[in-house]
Amino acid sequence: MKRIFQIQLTLLLLSNCNSKKVLDIDQNPETMNVEIVKIYENSRNYIFLTKDNDIIESTKLNTLNLKCKKIIPGQRFTFEVIPVSGMIQGNNHFDRAYDINDTLTLSYREYYFAKTIRKYCYKK
Repeated sequence: MKRIFQIQLTLLLLSNCNSKKVLDIDQNPETMNVEIVKIYENSRNYIFLTKDNDIIESTKLNTLNLKCKKIIPGQRFTFEVIPVSGMIQGNNHFDRAYDINDTLTLSYREYYFAKTIRKYCYKK
């Protein structure tokens, strides 16, 4: 009986400690292999600035039990993303600015949202 309890506990822990979750969105994602130049974060999101001045946003919601994926600025990473800037404005010209917090705003070329939810670790 004790052995069965240990096996059930182990399976429960393994099922809750995944490394990622995927958003269920109907929009067709695209895969990007980009060089991350700078990393920002606020209370709700990770914000990755790429070498091409694109922004990739990833939510922090529901990431408490996820394993950490290490991100190092200057290296290339692959993201499955949903293009957001084209969906919002219909590719019209508009002020492309992203507010990180009350004091920091970034200008960007294109804005994407990461389809895969992950917890990211990096040196601050």
